[in-house]
Amino acid sequence: MLARAVVGAVLVLWLGKLIVTSALVQIALNEQQPELLGKLGVESPRLLAEMAGAAIGNEDYARAGELARKALVEAPGEPVAIRALGLSEDAIGDPQRAAAIMALSAKWGWRDRPTQAWLYQRLVINEDYATAAMHGDAILRQNPTFEPMLKAFAYQATTPGGRRALADLLAARPAWRKNYFAALVELEPQLVVSADALIRELATTAAPPTREEVIPFMGRTVQLRQANRGRALWFALFAPGQSPSPLYDGGFEAMASQRSLNGQDRVFEWATAYSANGYAETVQRRGAQGSALQVSVSGVGNQRLAWQTLALQPGRYEVSGRYSVDDAEALRGVDLRVACYVGNRELGKLDSRAGVEPDRWHVFRFVVDVPAGSDGCTTQFIGFEGKASSPPREQLIWFDDLAIARQAAPTPAPPISIRR
Repeated sequence: MLARAVVGAVLVLWLGKLIVTSALVQIALNEQQPELLGKLGVESPRLLAEMAGAAIGNEDYARAGELARKALVEAPGEPVAIRALGLSEDAIGDPQRAAAIMALSAKWGWRDRPTQAWLYQRLVINEDYATAAMHGDAILRQNPTFEPMLKAFAYQATTPGGRRALADLLAARPAWRKNYFAALVELEPQLVVSADALIRELATTAAPPTREEVIPFMGRTVQLRQANRGRALWFALFAPGQSPSPLYDGGFEAMASQRSLNGQDRVFEWATAYSANGYAETVQRRGAQGSALQVSVSGVGNQRLAWQTLALQPGRYEVSGRYSVDDAEALRGVDLRVACYVGNRELGKLDSRAGVEPDRWHVFRFVVDVPAGSDGCTTQFIGFEGKASSPPREQLIWFDDLAIARQAAPTPAPPISIRR
């Protein structure tokens, strides 16, 4: 009886010590304090590998190499130990041996992000962009929104070889592809040219960029006052064979054939809004073939209902087109205007007069003067804006055949010669 009690007490004490020790081991690992484990008398390949990793963090590379080798004697495939040994060799040993060890680390632990990042960096330095891209892909497959890797890929696109490798990778439609394009909304100014070139290169593959994918980049060119570049790229991608013109789709035919996107996201094509203040949509042209833009206003409030971003160079332009109304007062319910993208400074607009004959097409023209200088008007928009009326009144106006044409600068008059 006494013996059983003693054995039971010993088992309880042993079990209690085991529980406490295990808890401390887990705490030490969680708190990244592997040295504490040595004091607990715990020494395993995993512990040694964690201690080697901690030594790398403390830049004690000799100690890290020693611990990593010791761990690998017990467990040759311990991934953390292999990585620590490779980083130790890189810091104080043979760089070629370090590269071989890190390549082995990647094979043993494909999901080991530090190893993949190290290999990516070294391969980019050695201009082996195709292999480097594979390691970057491994990182993003684990975390498709990992910002440092997305940014690294943006810089990789600055070289022709890096751009080609990245285009090939994006053409395979990896899960992180949409995140890469979304990250272009914060693209650094010096990377706009290389991003433009990458998108053009991707357009030659079997998986060209879509409208939705390039919207962030197009918007970024507007923010950085490089709308001319963005607009030229947009025409190259989605209006092949057409030279970039001041206004896209003035007849609203392409707008009618495109599925609806979020209006706020469209950049160099027509965007629309729908609200209690009114809406704009394409309809069959009245009395003829083709499409027209129908603007419906409620008179409740002021709101832009349809618009397109422009990139007009300084100078004078003529805006022309046709409109039709459902009653003589309808044109007073909408403004068609061109204004600066930043600051909304008006550059010209259609005269919203009353007394217009309904149910027939009327030709209109008005002049727009785009100022020179860096005053924030390097980008503009043309927009149809519903206006409030008292009392509120629903009205319909149709527009078609819009065009913007640059006017030749007037020839200066010859100086007057005065004889004395």
